[in-house]
Amino acid sequence: MLHTLDLSGSSIDRIPFTAAPRLKRLRLRSLPNPTSVSAISWDRLVEVTVQEAQTISMVVEVIQCCPRLESLSLMVKEGDDDGSLTSRSITQHDTLGRLYLDPLPYLSAVTDRLTLPALTHLSLGYKPSKSLPRSRCSQLVAFFTRSNCELQEFTLYGSKFGPGELLECLSHRSCQTLTELAIQGHRYSNPIVDDELLIRLTYPDVDDDVPICPKLRHLGLMDCYRSDRPFPDLLGRMIQSRCFGRAQDAQLRSLRLGWDSISREDYELLQFAQSNGGLEWSQI
Repeated sequence: MLHTLDLSGSSIDRIPFTAAPRLKRLRLRSLPNPTSVSAISWDRLVEVTVQEAQTISMVVEVIQCCPRLESLSLMVKEGDDDGSLTSRSITQHDTLGRLYLDPLPYLSAVTDRLTLPALTHLSLGYKPSKSLPRSRCSQLVAFFTRSNCELQEFTLYGSKFGPGELLECLSHRSCQTLTELAIQGHRYSNPIVDDELLIRLTYPDVDDDVPICPKLRHLGLMDCYRSDRPFPDLLGRMIQSRCFGRAQDAQLRSLRLGWDSISREDYELLQFAQSNGGLEWSQI
């Protein structure tokens, strides 16, 4: 019996069978309208991956048609019928745990329409456009609050959040279970990781205080940070606080940096954490 169908690299534009009742994993180049394809038992699918961009309304329809879906990965574009999806049209899905949307026409394009209590892995990529509205952090925070999920991995690409907005997002209770976090900004934009965020990520000297995202083991900061001259060692101090002392039960294992400008002080502290704390760090 067919359990996995992968046509993502094929030029075939239709489903090459009339029935596959045991199919669970579907990988396609382009996604057909679920209501028009009876050969696929959409209610049995647990994983869907699509290469070509789909409209917001199509993404929501697929989620609605797949009650057992656990993983969804695709690109998103705006369509002519997306205006009919109001903010009140919210779909709750109780099994979707992995959601990868990159790129998006605007950051909250899909999450504004969803409630995902089982979500553990979230990746959002933003494709800037002058004609589309700027996403607000409050929309993503509202999604987290509505879903009451416990994220393990969170990737945010191309967000135009300000530093305070990113801090608000990462301070949400849904992000306190994160073990992996990756933030990528725009190389020529103002950095969205600032001193205040680094301070809030740092384990303080007072034992009763806990930083945000206390369980992080893997951290990526690409094109979103520059060492601040008055406080040139904040990044290094934050990393060391998570490699030594109280953070041993949730020790930071790896750090990936883009070609962000880091100070000599940061560099020396990172080298020390690498040599003495087992940290794996690289610039990519």
